[in-house]
Amino acid sequence: MKKHGGAPPRTIDFSAPTNPLGPPPYAKLLTQLCLDELERYPNPSYADLVEAVRTFYGFDPDIEVVPMNGAAEAYSLIPLAYGPKYVITLDPTFGDIDDVVESCGAKRLSICMESREGWWQAPRDVEMVLKNVEGKCLAIVSFPNNPTGSHRVLDFIEESRKRCLVVVDTAFLDISSMDKVVDLEDNIVLVHSLTKTLSLPGLRFGFVALRRGNELSKRLELVRQPWNVNSVANCVIRTILVRYGKELANYIELSRSVVSVLREKLVSILKRFGFEVYNSVAPYVLAKLDTMQRVVECLRLMGVYVRMCDTFRCLDTRFARFSVRPIDELEVLSKCLARCLELLSRDLS
Repeated sequence: MKKHGGAPPRTIDFSAPTNPLGPPPYAKLLTQLCLDELERYPNPSYADLVEAVRTFYGFDPDIEVVPMNGAAEAYSLIPLAYGPKYVITLDPTFGDIDDVVESCGAKRLSICMESREGWWQAPRDVEMVLKNVEGKCLAIVSFPNNPTGSHRVLDFIEESRKRCLVVVDTAFLDISSMDKVVDLEDNIVLVHSLTKTLSLPGLRFGFVALRRGNELSKRLELVRQPWNVNSVANCVIRTILVRYGKELANYIELSRSVVSVLREKLVSILKRFGFEVYNSVAPYVLAKLDTMQRVVECLRLMGVYVRMCDTFRCLDTRFARFSVRPIDELEVLSKCLARCLELLSRDLS
């Protein structure tokens, strides 16, 4: 069974990271205006959409952009198109990879990150581990890492691309406090989601960016189904990038500032109640508590939904991911945590 964030209705959702500012007004308006597009198929080449993405993100002409039904679709299509013998992951990371590895007949090599100096990072001996990999390989890493929020994965990316095709998931990069980016060099493929940036994850739009001439590029187009991005998403994203590009750039800049401030508030709340909280640049933080599972269950009974992380490799029931949310929801979280920990202390006494 696939495990993801995303809360049931009528709950406050700290489980699925997205932009705490919510969708910009023009995005919601365009979603309504683009409904008429459902009466026709989109152009299967998505030429206008691709050009809009390339222009907004400043990709060079030699960068190919392939539209995706959310960033998650790339996790299914890339291994299928590339046909690796090994899939190497820096864990914990985005889920469902085991299903993908099994479907393409590959073997998975999981490398656990280590907590050092408050950050989750690749192990110091990662070079020695990768030296033992023989045959065609695909390495997968999230930047910033999901669910730890760490950006200290560049050494792993650089070492992996010497031997493997490296898929770098940058789904949360737009709204993270980043001072470094990943260059689209040989053997590197970026997977990005724009609908998380817009706080419209249900719209489902992402893309893959890679250098032309990469052996993956033609194969990826062969396995991508026609019309994998629906007509409404195609219309909304293309129009935003073309007509509201400047506004979107300002919105992203504001989002980064807001996420940074709210993340500090979230960390302060969690530390006040005794959680160990790891450094993060992302719109979420990873926290640790011996009684985490019971606390999270209590929060859910109170209508506050948090993502347990025991389904991630290299983590267990002591870990949970808390998304950055608006200040009023953070205050609700604080009150509910106080009540849950009070009830738990009574049970343990």
